This record gives sequence, C-alpha cells and structure tokens, in this order.
Amino acid sequence: MQTTRVITLLYCRELEDMRTALVIGAGISGCVLAEQLSTRYRVTVIDKRNHIGGNCYDHEVNGLCVHKYGPHIFHTDKQHIWDYVNWFCGWRKYQHRVLAEVAGHLIPLPLPLNFTGIDAVYTDAENVKRLLLETFSGQDKVSILKLLNSDDEDIAEFGEFVYEHVYAGYSRKQWGTDPKALSTEVLRRVPVRLTYANRYFDDAYQALPIDGYTHLCDNLLNTSRVTLRLSRDMRDENFNEYDVIYYTGRLDEFFDYSGGRLPYRKLRIETERLPNPQQPCFVQNYTYAQPEYTRTSDYACISDKCLPKTVVATEYPGTEGFDAWPLLTDVSKTLVRKYVEKAQKLSKVIFCGRLAEFRYYDIDDAIDNALRKAQEALV
Repeated sequence: MQTTRVITLLYCRELEDMRTALVIGAGISGCVLAEQLSTRYRVTVIDKRNHIGGNCYDHEVNGLCVHKYGPHIFHTDKQHIWDYVNWFCGWRKYQHRVLAEVAGHLIPLPLPLNFTGIDAVYTDAENVKRLLLETFSGQDKVSILKLLNSDDEDIAEFGEFVYEHVYAGYSRKQWGTDPKALSTEVLRRVPVRLTYANRYFDDAYQALPIDGYTHLCDNLLNTSRVTLRLSRDMRDENFNEYDVIYYTGRLDEFFDYSGGRLPYRKLRIETERLPNPQQPCFVQNYTYAQPEYTRTSDYACISDKCLPKTVVATEYPGTEGFDAWPLLTDVSKTLVRKYVEKAQKLSKVIFCGRLAEFRYYDIDDAIDNALRKAQEALV
C-alpha cells in the first residue's frame, strides 16, 4: 500500500511538472493532436458542441450506426496512417461504390463515371474509349478538367458531355453558384475512370471503424493526461494558462471575423426510418437540378445487421445547417491569405485541420497533418 501511494504521488508530481496544451476542437484533427501531445503535455481539449468526433461523429439510430453529418469513408494509401488508426479501434473492409442517374438514365450508373457508364450513355462510346486509352496511356483515371482542356476535339466534346451531365448540375446544387466560379482544384477532384472498375476510391486500405468514428475518437482521448470539456467556448479559456494552443475551428472565427467571413457551404440533413432496403448502395447521387437534394445515404448498406428497417439520410446543401465545405474561389483564397498572415504572427497558437486551414482534407490526410504538427512540438 505504501509503495502504491509513493508511485501515485510521483505520478501526480510528474503531471504537475508537465507543460500544458490546449486543443480547441474535438474532431479527428483535435483528437489526434491530443493523443500525440499527451506524451509530453497535460492536454485540455474543448469543443463547443456537446460531442466529440466533429463532423465524423456517429451514433446509433434504430440499431444502425448513422453518421450525423453525412457519410465518412476512411481510405488511405499511407501505411503509417493505417498502422496508426489500427492502434485505436478495429476496422472492417468496405469498398465504397456510388451510383447516380446520368444523362436521364433511370438505372443508376457508377460514379466516378467509368467505361460501364460511357457504354450506357455516350453515343460514340467505342471511339471515345479508344481515344482516352491512347491519350492517357498508363493512367486509370483522368480529371474532367484535363478532358475539357484536351486538344483532341472528340475528347474535349466528351469532356463537355461529362461536365454537363455529371458535374455541373450537382455542383450548382452543392455550391449554390456557377461551377466555373469555383477554384480549378474542385474540378480536378472529379475524375472519369478509364476502366470498368466501379470503386469510388483506389486506395490500398478502405474500411469503416467497427464501432464507429466516435469510438475511435474516444479511444484517442482515453488517457489521464487529457481533460475533455464539451459545450465549452474557447472564449471561456484563459490562453495564458497554456504553453501551447492548437486551434482546429473556423479560421475566421478565431479572429472574430475581423477580416470578413470566409464562405462555407452549409448542409442540412433529414433522416427517416424506412423499410429495408431502399437503395442498392450506401450513397446515391442526384446530378440534375431536380430533386433539390444532392444525395441519399442508406445506412443498412454499411451494417452487418439484418434489420427490417433502415435509416435514410437526405442531404440539402444551402445556407442552413452546419459548415460542410469551404467554398474555394479566387475571392476566398485572397481572404484566407490575409487570415493566414495574422495567424503566423501568433507565437504559441498553431492552426490545424480543415476549418482552421480552410482546405479539403480526407480523413487520412487530416490525421497525417495532425500527426505532423504535433510532432513539431515534441521534437
């Protein structure tokens, strides 16, 4: 008993002597930062929401694991990221496939558009497939931007077809603006597959956490050196009490929007319980002006349970709901640069993550970014 008491006292003294870190935001980036920093720091994690996980938060609805803020699929080619996440939860393999109505065809076709879709919807399919394989030899996919900018008239014409029937209508609903006003990096993310493969991602590792992303985040924070405070605003914290601060929230919010608001597209999600099954795949996209929603997610499709009913989530982008995507335009990029200049003048505040850096991060990239920024403080 005496030995136990001595060890406990030494451990408490060790904690008192440790430096302190504040992590603002308990999403994927914040939880990874906290887990890494806890090896050297006493870490406090706060979030203004009443749950951890950020937009990856999931919870049980009628026996199904439902992603509250829209579907999140883990995929990566990075071995070290796959090894890292496997320390904190179990995973089950999942090949993501997305279907959509293209060019008025009632039978949903694979997204990204592949040779199966080209055969079904394009009148000069054989010729354009041959040209694609010749022009982009050795590649298994090509962006719509490259198709549109091709010197070959037939390929450029095919690019226009894909742009109008696959990209433009969906993007107008998604972003609420003319797609041509968006940054070209948005268009670069939309490919056409040069094969009959119908997987959405090509990465070596594709999976879903067996018990959900919330469970993953909970395990990341599961150490006595991390204190979690939910439903807490950063203005309630005394920054002077901490040696280092990691901020993962909105970049403009940190500066009280002093330079103007960065544009985000919001998302409203409506869920309903319906007879199972409702659709043949987890996610189905709607690429035309009507219906007004962009996609539906059928959560029975990613469950290993056999249930009589499913939960279907329907997504309505617009001006209501939560901040879903940074709106990347030339104007927003200029505003971001001004905020970044302000951020760089702060000696002990480090900005990390999708909101704080105003950029796209897939889950694996968000984890990699957080690991890298945490390690910089641990060297």
